[in-house]
Amino acid sequence: MHAREAAFSRAARQCSSAPTLASKPVLLARKQIATTGRRALVVVNTASPTKEERKTKVDSAAPVKTTLPTTAPLTPSEEQTIELQWPKPRGWAEVALSKFIDTGEDIAVIARRTFNNAVPSPEALDQLFKRTSSGALKLKSKKPVVLVLGTGWGAHSLAKVIDVDLFEVVIVSPRNHFLFTPMLPSTAVGTVEFRSLLEPIRTSNPYAAYLEASCDRVDADKKVAYCTAAVAFEDGRRPQFEVPYDVLVVAVGERPATFGVPGVAEHCFFMKEVSDTVELRRRVQEAFELAALPGTSEEERRKVLRFVVVGGGPTGVEFAGTLNDFVRVDLARKYPE
Repeated sequence: MHAREAAFSRAARQCSSAPTLASKPVLLARKQIATTGRRALVVVNTASPTKEERKTKVDSAAPVKTTLPTTAPLTPSEEQTIELQWPKPRGWAEVALSKFIDTGEDIAVIARRTFNNAVPSPEALDQLFKRTSSGALKLKSKKPVVLVLGTGWGAHSLAKVIDVDLFEVVIVSPRNHFLFTPMLPSTAVGTVEFRSLLEPIRTSNPYAAYLEASCDRVDADKKVAYCTAAVAFEDGRRPQFEVPYDVLVVAVGERPATFGVPGVAEHCFFMKEVSDTVELRRRVQEAFELAALPGTSEEERRKVLRFVVVGGGPTGVEFAGTLNDFVRVDLARKYPE
C-alpha cells in the first residue's frame, strides 16, 4: 500500500506540472474495484471552460483523463474512471429571472403568514406530541417533518422562508434567538446594545414549532432525533422527547478555533455568544477601575491595562480597532489619570 500511495503522489505531481494541466485544477478521484478489491487511482481534469471554449459548444468539451500507475496493473475491464464536467454556464438573464422568481416565492410565503392569524398555540404543540407506551413524548404529524437543529445563520435563513403549509417545521436548539455575530465586537465596548443583534426564533417564523432543547443523538436509520430540554424543573428533571423527521437540517455551527495557541482556551474571551461579550465588557471595566484606584503603581497600571487580541481575522481586526477607539476616546475622558 505504501508503494502504491507513493506512485500515486509522484504521478499527481507529474500531472500537476505537465504543460496541459499546469494552470488547471485537478481532482484526484478514487473508486473501489469490486472484483479485485484494488483501487483505480484516476486524475480527472475538471477545469472550467475558457472564454474561447464558451463561445463554442460547451457540451462538446470532454474532460481529459489520465490513469495513474499502480503496483499491480489493472486489466481494461477492471479500469474505471469518473468523468466530471462543470455545469453549463447560464446567461445573466436566466440567473436574474431565477433569483426574481425565488424572491417572489419568498415574499408570497411571508405575506401568507402576515395575514394569517392562526399562530400555533401551546395546545397545538401538545397535540403534536403524543406519549408512547414507554412514556416518552413523540411527535406525530400528517405532513412531512423538517427538523432543524440550531438557530444560527443557516437555520434562521431556512426558517424565514420555508413553507409551513407543506411541511411541519420543528426547530430544536438550546438558544432561542438568532444572533448577528458580525456586530459582537461593537457590543463588547457598548457602541451597540445586545438587543439590537437578537431576533427571537419564534418571531422569525411564528408558525414553526420551536423547542428549547439539545439533540443528544440522531438515529439516521430510523430517522429519529432524541432530544433533552435545555431547562429543568425545580427538582432537576429535564423532559425528554423524540422527533421523527423526514428531512434533517443540521445547522448547529462550529466551536471557536484556538489554532493550537497555548493558553487561549483557558485564559481568553471568545467572540461567539452574547455572554462572551458581556463578560468581556465587564472585564475591561474592571481593569480600568482597578487601575484608577489609589495606591496602584505605574507598573501595575500598565499590566492591567494591557490587552491582547489573538487572531487577525475580520473579528480580531474589528475588535482591535473598536477597543482602541473606546480606550483612547471614551475612556480617556472618564479616566484622565
